[in-house]
Amino acid sequence: MKKIVRLIIVLVILGVCVAAGFMWYNRQKPSSDPHYDIAAARISSLRSMSSLCTLALREELMMRDSVNGQWIVARVKVEGRILFDLDNMKFDRNGDTVTVRLPFEKMEIRENAGPDAYEVLDSWDAESLLMPRTLTAAEENMVKQRWARQVRDRLYKRGLHERARRNAVETIERLVGTWPEVADGTVTVYVKGEWDAE
Repeated sequence: MKKIVRLIIVLVILGVCVAAGFMWYNRQKPSSDPHYDIAAARISSLRSMSSLCTLALREELMMRDSVNGQWIVARVKVEGRILFDLDNMKFDRNGDTVTVRLPFEKMEIRENAGPDAYEVLDSWDAESLLMPRTLTAAEENMVKQRWARQVRDRLYKRGLHERARRNAVETIERLVGTWPEVADGTVTVYVKGEWDAE
């Protein structure tokens, strides 16, 4: 009989220890609030937009360049976009605060598709004035690629990338601001860019 009583006492003590351990574990585990999970899911769904274009560009430029001794002066119409690849957007959750971090912008520059997008105004062969030649298609493409880089550099110098970044942050902030859990203050979302210093 004493053995049965001892066994019951040991089982009760073990049961109390297991219950106490379970309660301690649940207190240590971070609470999972469905509002945070919803916010995280909504932010992930922004990636389905694939890319966000915040600035469209149209420029008409006079360009002068040479390749293999052949010089060319032309009027060029270019167009482009500054966009943000939302597939590479990151977000961090810390309690009731979510920080969305946008990736650096991509600037796409291309020749306008219109018939008058590219007009050669003058060309000359610096190596042979008596037997001038025209640019080959490969040389012309090489010049156009360099012009695209020059246009990109000019646009960066003018600070258009900064305006595009502000537009991107404001656009995502407006989208996030319509979410119920943000509107009611349950979750706070900050939108930043990778260009922002910590």
